[in-house]
Amino acid sequence: MYRIGIISDGRLKKWLEHAVTAQDDMVLAQQEDHEVDAWISTLPAALTHLDKPVIYCGVDDDSALYRIPNAPATSLSRVLAGIPRVKHVAVTAVQPTDALSKKGPVDALSPTVPSWLTQVQWPKGATHSGQSVRAQHTRSWLVGCQIETATPVTIAEILDRLHTLPRVLLTPPGLQFADTAVVSEFFRDQGRADGGFYETVVLVDSVEFAESGHILLWCVAHEIAPIPETIDYVRSVLSPHSLSEITTVQTDHSLGLLQNLLPVGEGQ
Repeated sequence: MYRIGIISDGRLKKWLEHAVTAQDDMVLAQQEDHEVDAWISTLPAALTHLDKPVIYCGVDDDSALYRIPNAPATSLSRVLAGIPRVKHVAVTAVQPTDALSKKGPVDALSPTVPSWLTQVQWPKGATHSGQSVRAQHTRSWLVGCQIETATPVTIAEILDRLHTLPRVLLTPPGLQFADTAVVSEFFRDQGRADGGFYETVVLVDSVEFAESGHILLWCVAHEIAPIPETIDYVRSVLSPHSLSEITTVQTDHSLGLLQNLLPVGEGQ
């Protein structure tokens, strides 16, 4: 059993603790424990005094040896893995305020630089651009993409590819998945605390072609989205010979990730 310590003072702490304790091969360690195999940290400060690997979850720090991108970068990377022959991606994002900052009024929207775009696993040779706005009173990200491909691709082909991707869910047509609140409420009905969800949710009704021929789509990501990849990474660091496909299945099963967004009792 691997002993995993959590270093966090934000909302992700309880989710990370739950994720670690859900694993068959991991137990939760305390910071004062002397026998710790690895640490998971959501704090950007380098923890140089620790003699065990530190996996940074959702931290924007290029100096970190082991780092999992934040929620929008993780989710966008998942989605782009299913789009063939990507040439350029223009991103527009609505992001939550920093969990540690003071909340403002409902209408306090402010533009911000999407520095997290550097964390995205962009398809080889693809270029990108982006802009974002910070919104109050939400824990979800809404990420819109205008995607240019090198050769033509159909909507049906895109949806078929996205449907096969791990940790990517497509909203079923006609069930009114029109905004982030509905998505969170769905997961709350599934028993997820605070309506949180690890999966990336693609709003199917938003997938279309622009007049330019570029692909348009919107996806929703919760702040806990990087946690499955973090657990995968912990296991790969501590057990380098483990197969990534097996690790992904093991993590997803332990965390109860869904395969579809049908109501309870239908297709689950």
